[in-house]
Amino acid sequence: MCDQESYGDQSMSDEGSSSSPFISNGNLLLSEVRTIIMSALSGANYGAKVRLPHATVMTFLFRQNLPLQEKMKVIVRATLTHSANLASFAFIYKTILALLKIHRRRNLSQKYLPGMPAHPCESIIAGGIGGYAVWGQYNAINYQIALYIFSRVIVGLVLLIRENRTCLFPSSISRTSKVYPIFSSAVWATVMFLFEEYPHVLHPSLKRSMDEIYRTTNTT
Repeated sequence: MCDQESYGDQSMSDEGSSSSPFISNGNLLLSEVRTIIMSALSGANYGAKVRLPHATVMTFLFRQNLPLQEKMKVIVRATLTHSANLASFAFIYKTILALLKIHRRRNLSQKYLPGMPAHPCESIIAGGIGGYAVWGQYNAINYQIALYIFSRVIVGLVLLIRENRTCLFPSSISRTSKVYPIFSSAVWATVMFLFEEYPHVLHPSLKRSMDEIYRTTNTT
């Protein structure tokens, strides 16, 4: 599936050479290493930047019974987990992309930018391994991120189908301005049905939020 010819016209005559393509391309090796390190640092920074304010607000709003010291522990733990996971995934992903280039015995050149996949399937391989290794452990943060990514993937795939003109519906029907109201209506109809009839299947945080909004009038 990942044929080499589709991503380059390099000669294969050097496959018998025992030297790694990175050795004859020292600058590119340094660029690969630099990309791996910078991606990991960027992941750590982004995770802290996103999770710290979120964890602070959610902890002080919904865990008011905890003493201040415990609140701070919850906030720090959530921030470190999110930051470390993004950093770890970025490190694993970029490292695997570099290793796949070595495995394929490619001559690194400007057409293969450091940190970028040399073939589309390499991003699938690296993403799958990184996803299993880092995000495969179930916890509240990983689960939240997985659901977030899943929803964005579904939307992206729908847009890709429409972009490639393989959609079963006319383009006029699949426009966001026409589809979104129907989509929003279906989502809210479904979640309210589940909340009223089968609340135990909803995620606890969602159920707590909905209880606070829709059940307070029943208890006052």
